[in-house]
Amino acid sequence: MNATARPSTPPFGRIAKLPSGHEMHYLEQGKGPAVVLVHGSGPGANGYSNFKRNIGPIAEAGYRVLVPDMIGFGWSSKPDIDYPLDLFVTTLLEFLDQAGVKRCTLVANDSYGWWTSTSRSAISSKMLVSSSASERSGCVTG
Repeated sequence: MNATARPSTPPFGRIAKLPSGHEMHYLEQGKGPAVVLVHGSGPGANGYSNFKRNIGPIAEAGYRVLVPDMIGFGWSSKPDIDYPLDLFVTTLLEFLDQAGVKRCTLVANDSYGWWTSTSRSAISSKMLVSSSASERSGCVTG
C-alpha cells in the first residue's frame, strides 16, 4: 500500500527511521515520563488496536505515551525476512533511542515485549498484560 492510500484506521502518526534500515510507525501523546505500550503479535495487531482506550487516559495523567507498531505490524516496515525475537528487541531499542527515551515504563501485551524489556537498563518498570500471564489477573509486573 502506498503512502497516499492509507485507510483512516489505525490512525497514522509518525515514522522513526531506525539505524537497522527499518521504519517504525508510532503514535505519541502527552508530556512527562515516558510510557511505552507494546502491542501483541496476533493477526492484524498494531499499537492502536491493542491500546486505543489507554493512550488518552495515560497521557492525561501526565505521561508521554509512545505506541509503536512493531516491525511487521501496522504501518511499520514489513521486510520479507524471518522475524526472530531478536529483531523485535533490536528494533524496539533502536526506536527508544530515536525517540530520545532515556527511561521508561514498558507495558507489553505479549511476551516479546516482555523479553525486550529485560534487555535494557533504561526500562525502569514493566507490566505484561496477557490472558496467559496469570490465572488471577492477566498481569505480571516487574
